[in-house]
Amino acid sequence: MTALMYAELSSRIPISGSAYTYTYVTFGELPAWLVAWNMNLRYGAASAGLARGMCEYGTGLVMKFGIYLPPLITGFKFLGFEKCSLLAVVFLYFLTEVFVRGMEKSSIFNATLTITKVVTLVLIIILAIFNFDSANLTPFTLEKYGFNGTMYGASLIYFGYLGFDVITTLSDEAKNPVRDVPLSVRDNNLIVTVIYFATAFSLVSIARLETFHPETAFAEAFNSIGMPWVTIVIYFCAFIGITATCFSQHIA
Repeated sequence: MTALMYAELSSRIPISGSAYTYTYVTFGELPAWLVAWNMNLRYGAASAGLARGMCEYGTGLVMKFGIYLPPLITGFKFLGFEKCSLLAVVFLYFLTEVFVRGMEKSSIFNATLTITKVVTLVLIIILAIFNFDSANLTPFTLEKYGFNGTMYGASLIYFGYLGFDVITTLSDEAKNPVRDVPLSVRDNNLIVTVIYFATAFSLVSIARLETFHPETAFAEAFNSIGMPWVTIVIYFCAFIGITATCFSQHIA
């Protein structure tokens, strides 16, 4: 619904600025100022969480090659906060450096990450299809977690949809923003939904995920069916995917 609203407003007000511009035009300067700072807070919190997730998958990826990073880099306790990471700070600084070098280089970098991520996900989906077992889909909703567990899981895929509003911040770059920007927002969400559903469905069909550790269930599922090499692909895909999503927050 949020994406549809962005699509509608971007066609009516085809000016760069996204939610800030829409609020400025309809309500005035003060509400727009509040919205802009709220967006900064959201992007900052999202980037921080994504950067921390990148550390987990990045560390797991290099460990597959026998490289073990010190706790000071991967995660330590600081001022009461668990798992602070210098690697996350360096990661965000690197993305900022890429972004400030210009829109053309940033677009190439982002497109490369996105294409790599999608190709890797398609590979994982294909491998899962060849190991499909319908018995793993029964019961479809585990009694232990029930409806609340389903809603909790649904709330986590919020990160999977981050970025569609970035399209509306670039309205001035579109040749025909009135037509192209709304279509881009709509198609982006449709594509993300299809890929996410296909990935999730294929994963739960190859193993009983509740028997694995939540943070590594994806990789352990393929381990359990005798395909340990796929875990490297999964760590790589997660690393690339998080990088692409985090970079889109920088663009915004």
